[in-house]
Amino acid sequence: MAYPGGYVLQQAQDAITLSAIAYQGEKDRTYNDIKEAITSKLCAFFGADMTLIWLGLSQGDANLMYLARDNRGPNRYAVVVRGTDWDFFTDWMDDFDVLHTQPWTYAPSQDPPILVANGSWLGLKSLLGMTSSIFSDASQPAMTLTEMLTHVGARGLNLLITGHSLGGALATILGLYLADTASTWASSKSQVSLTTYTFASPTTGNQAYAEYYNARSGLTNLAWQAFRVYNQHDAVPFAYADIEGIAVSGIPMSEWLTLKVAFMASAIQLVLTDRGVSYAQVGNGVPLDPTSIDSQSRCANPATSLEGFACWVGYEHESTNYMKLLGLDPDGLEDHSTDLSPLAAASHGRLESRLAAAGVETG
Repeated sequence: MAYPGGYVLQQAQDAITLSAIAYQGEKDRTYNDIKEAITSKLCAFFGADMTLIWLGLSQGDANLMYLARDNRGPNRYAVVVRGTDWDFFTDWMDDFDVLHTQPWTYAPSQDPPILVANGSWLGLKSLLGMTSSIFSDASQPAMTLTEMLTHVGARGLNLLITGHSLGGALATILGLYLADTASTWASSKSQVSLTTYTFASPTTGNQAYAEYYNARSGLTNLAWQAFRVYNQHDAVPFAYADIEGIAVSGIPMSEWLTLKVAFMASAIQLVLTDRGVSYAQVGNGVPLDPTSIDSQSRCANPATSLEGFACWVGYEHESTNYMKLLGLDPDGLEDHSTDLSPLAAASHGRLESRLAAAGVETG
């Protein structure tokens, strides 16, 4: 049975749970520790329905991706991406390298130029270079993800692609890559269905990239649909198509802090403009209303300092809160969303350095 068409709540619930499980066991653990933690949580949340069969981890543990077999139907699998941990505001400009872009070389045309963030491009290359043994078949050599998809998809493939935060951004670009290159890894005799659910994803490319992504119809033997799920108060999806919208995203702030955040956001936009780069979110957005959980926040209400604002940014962004917004109980899952409060001052200092380099006065 293929994954159903259109946005389906049950499918979104499965996807966010799989995405949250990707964070398990990642702090100061070995590969086997992470494998065991993910296996344990798949069993706890899905029972016998999901089986871990492949786990890739990049050098320095920066990126992680796993493949699970969905036993509820034939030829059903889920590829789940866990991006790097992120810090705050301008740290992301460095870590995800949004000030430099690369052409999307898999598109048949570059008119207008289809550009992706350099960090997204390098992240994709990292994912594609990962290898892992097949846990269910020790006789097989270690394989990359696309080699695995060729191996398991001989009779057709119904693939769910998902991730949260930077994992969501990488799941976005990975989904497009798999759609654009299906002829190189999928059997011409098999039907391939790709479904992407991302959560709290920042942008990955420019307007031309977003339009290409939204209009991608695939090959004759390929079906692909994609959904971008976001908490309306989460600051991360505003990066970097609408960075100035963060000041009015719904995070409760004092009047002074609202002005401060608006200045910082405008300054970041100025840096992007100075570098001649711009971004656009891909379509099929599914907004989530956070008012049902905001009363549970551990953060000061309203926030009156950058540290308080950073607390709210982290809270609204947590994968476990996305689970709650989709009607799930995340009990038993670790949440490795960074505690952003101590980073606010350092981030502000870095922003001022960026502005100085761009010739903008901050005093």
